[in-house]
Amino acid sequence: MIGTPKPRPRFSDEWLTAVLDALSEGVVAIDGEGRVTAANPAAEEILGFRIDEQRFTPWTRLGLGDLRSEDGEPVDPHPVVRALEAGEPLDRTPFALDGSLTCWVELATHILDPVAGAGTGVVVSLREVTQRLEAEHDRERILGVLRDVLAMTSHDLRGPIFTIRGYAQMLADHHAEGDAQLTDGLAAIERQVDHLARLVVDLSLTARLETGAIIAETEPVPVADIVADALQTSSATEVRVDVPDSLQVLADPDHARRILVNLLENAGRYGAPPVELTASAVDGSVDIAVSDHGPGIAPDLLPVLFERFTRGADAASDSTGLGLAIVASLAELNGGSVSYTAPGTGARFVVRLPAASASAVPGTADGRFPSPDDERPST
Repeated sequence: MIGTPKPRPRFSDEWLTAVLDALSEGVVAIDGEGRVTAANPAAEEILGFRIDEQRFTPWTRLGLGDLRSEDGEPVDPHPVVRALEAGEPLDRTPFALDGSLTCWVELATHILDPVAGAGTGVVVSLREVTQRLEAEHDRERILGVLRDVLAMTSHDLRGPIFTIRGYAQMLADHHAEGDAQLTDGLAAIERQVDHLARLVVDLSLTARLETGAIIAETEPVPVADIVADALQTSSATEVRVDVPDSLQVLADPDHARRILVNLLENAGRYGAPPVELTASAVDGSVDIAVSDHGPGIAPDLLPVLFERFTRGADAASDSTGLGLAIVASLAELNGGSVSYTAPGTGARFVVRLPAASASAVPGTADGRFPSPDDERPST
């Protein structure tokens, strides 16, 4: 038997006033005639008025009338007008409170429910966000400068690196025979040049990923082919492979290969053999896992594991700290993801990529990677 619905509990005016006064977010109530009927202290501070002096005055006198968008243009129609005249609420949106664009708020409007006994009208909620937006803009400007520096540096260093490597090889081939000290010195030069070349490749790739210059050119590709290419490029040894021939992913082959090369290099450098590479179908996707039997990842690195320039205390001296960040970016670019688990012994990275279907259509885009002969794997 269905009983009579109980009426909704109503809070006392004192309780409601206490809650509104405690909020850090400004709240202004405007009736159906466009008059201000209530406001909390946060709203008074943000808008610079006192409700006991402005009650029942038009809402346009509160400093809300001259809202500006992020490009500095007046907002028309005004959110309050839209709410009062068309009954259209607005989700939280950033606006400047005046044409000087020096004070920013996140503003939302909520239609009053006349059934609740509050009368028709609109409630405006606003939160002061000037410092946050300024910090975000500063961060974007700094990132833009860093991207430009990365792109310029990686481009300008290629020539000198190849020149140094070429002369070091020539000296080793024609002038170092029988001179152990010179041989050792030239070998050290080549090792450092190789490290610098890896860093330049990684910086260039990172800059291109940041600016959106690399776009995945996806196509159905057998996972076994990607694994075979990665094993040829990577220096990892003792790799056990268990990949069904039937598995295919919809991905950019160069991107997928680079992902596996980076994971295999990390497993070889920081893990312990044997390294295991497996693949399996999971809910319309394919999981490709690279596992090792080493010490695993230090717990303090887990929150920043896939961020740029993350390096552990035991990282190799020639590690760029960009390898896993590149893996994460490329996986996302191809509609996938990467995750880390600690299976008990060692580390296990799982890359999930979309499975290729029979009707999959190859994508068309720019930004493909260098061929395996030109690529230096990152760590």
